[in-house]
Amino acid sequence: GVYKLSTDVLNQFLGWEQTTIIGPRSTEAYAIFHDGSRLIVSNELGLLETFNSGNTWNFTSEFSELKKIWRITESGGKIFALTDNGIYRKDNTAFVKIAVLTSSLARHMEIYQSRIWITTDSGVYASALNENIYVTTAIDMVGAMPEINVGGNVIPPTSMSIVPGANGGLFVGTDGRLFSRR
Repeated sequence: GVYKLSTDVLNQFLGWEQTTIIGPRSTEAYAIFHDGSRLIVSNELGLLETFNSGNTWNFTSEFSELKKIWRITESGGKIFALTDNGIYRKDNTAFVKIAVLTSSLARHMEIYQSRIWITTDSGVYASALNENIYVTTAIDMVGAMPEINVGGNVIPPTSMSIVPGANGGLFVGTDGRLFSRR
């Protein structure tokens, strides 16, 4: 489900409130994105949107494929979505597939230094250095951060995040280890 911080008890203690059920067949939520006027949530049935803090939900036809979207992010005025086997970019009114992934499981995506970075069951991948991720319609994803792997064995990353500031960068975590790009 989707929960929101209850603002009426903020001075006393923090409380979470579940929004209405997303649909008659699902309460699952994988990716959540706020575009300034609406909240967008993905689940196994597609993309849903709310304009009233989750009181009502409606399906949106922006993403036409029936795939689970694990991450939605915005960069350079474009919205990007990550599924298990592809990366999509919203061009005008609909999402267009811009990269094919050879992995069977992808979970995290960040835009860092004008490149798309993702974590998959087969390691970390990034868009090629010469790609313009905001315009190109067929982006090559290449293996990145090989130092994560041990003895030639692929170690699946478990987390990824951008930390801002002078000591920040792109951080990727595995079980027991943390790596960065600055």
